[in-house]
Amino acid sequence: MTSMYIELMDAEQILGLVLALMIMGVAVLGALLPGLPSTPLIVVALLGHKLYFGEDSARWWVLAVLLLLAGLATAMEYLATLLGAKKMGASRWGMFGAMAGLVIGLGAGALIGLVGGLVGLLIGPLLGAVVLESIKGRPKPEAWRAGLGAALGVLAGAVGKVLVSLLIALVFTVEVLWQTLR
Repeated sequence: MTSMYIELMDAEQILGLVLALMIMGVAVLGALLPGLPSTPLIVVALLGHKLYFGEDSARWWVLAVLLLLAGLATAMEYLATLLGAKKMGASRWGMFGAMAGLVIGLGAGALIGLVGGLVGLLIGPLLGAVVLESIKGRPKPEAWRAGLGAALGVLAGAVGKVLVSLLIALVFTVEVLWQTLR
């Protein structure tokens, strides 16, 4: 009679999983806090764990799906900014201004520090859209509405990126436990 047993994770595997999840935790914060990378850290955690633990890590096809999700989360963040601006009536110039404002706001804000980065994250797209809409001759109320849409889009993109990052961490954890304990 054969006995079935579950092989428990050893200390090294537990430490590796905890370390990967800690890196992913920083990545989740990075989706909200400028200056901290988000999806690049997720990629580092996923691939680093796989390369170190091999068969006791997630399967390659699962990693491929998770990496695709990480890429989509990044794209979603930028698209949400554009869609938010567009939904509130921004022209192409306003959407371009929102994206330029996002980049400039993040860069300038990050030089000030974490709080400055958060302010730049929201103010940059708002002002970028307003400035370019105004230059193109849009009335101020319409320009400000487009800017508000861009700022709301940034918030929606950040929330979406956090949720996708948490999903990646959850699927990765379940997959590693499954592969290790099978």
